[in-house]
Amino acid sequence: MENYSLLMGAAAVMKMAVEMAAVSMEKPSGTSPSGGVPEQRLLSPRSWLRDGGGSGTFLVPWLLPYLRGTSKACLRFGRIGEGLAGYVDSDYAGDLDKRRSLTGYVFTVGGCAVSWKATLQDVVAQSTTEAEYMAIAEAGKEAVWLKGLYAELCGDNSCIKLFSDSQSAIYLTKDQMFHERTKHIDIKYHAIRDVVAKGKVKVCKISTHDNPADMMTKPVPVSKFELCSSLVGIIV
Repeated sequence: MENYSLLMGAAAVMKMAVEMAAVSMEKPSGTSPSGGVPEQRLLSPRSWLRDGGGSGTFLVPWLLPYLRGTSKACLRFGRIGEGLAGYVDSDYAGDLDKRRSLTGYVFTVGGCAVSWKATLQDVVAQSTTEAEYMAIAEAGKEAVWLKGLYAELCGDNSCIKLFSDSQSAIYLTKDQMFHERTKHIDIKYHAIRDVVAKGKVKVCKISTHDNPADMMTKPVPVSKFELCSSLVGIIV
């Protein structure tokens, strides 16, 4: 049987967003801006009125060239790769104001991204391991929800593989003992241990080089950004 694929992009929407904002763009950009300001705020007229040109507005000249430079990017849905899989990563204290860490995860079906998120963690992590552990816990909740949806649509109720590049954080997901390193962590994050113990999610080790979620937690070079994008079915 031949392998067919479906390409999905948003060139028209990006073009409209760029044209609506009267900002001069001299050079397209291929990577997203850093700084922890949600991009949707920069494109929301309501947020512009609310902020009055305050926080985040300085990123607009950077964001719009990025949209222009990636307007032809699209998702490729096909029969490449395995079924449902997830990738998760975290930085450490990347938010310079509140010292919170950034969680990033992306889930793929057949090698193409179907769900993704990058968000600041609710509490301040006291180590890189703790930040990675809380990121895995957050991604684990999404994994359980996607597992149910995928089982209903495709009839596949097998265990989901969730890949992380932190071996120490992976160990914590399998360790049911509460000790000095974890007793201060909010109980809601320890729910991932129950999910893993019941076989709903299997947290696996992956190298940082091969983890596409790496592009969601920190600024990366263009070559790294393109590699991570290709790993989740994004054609630039």
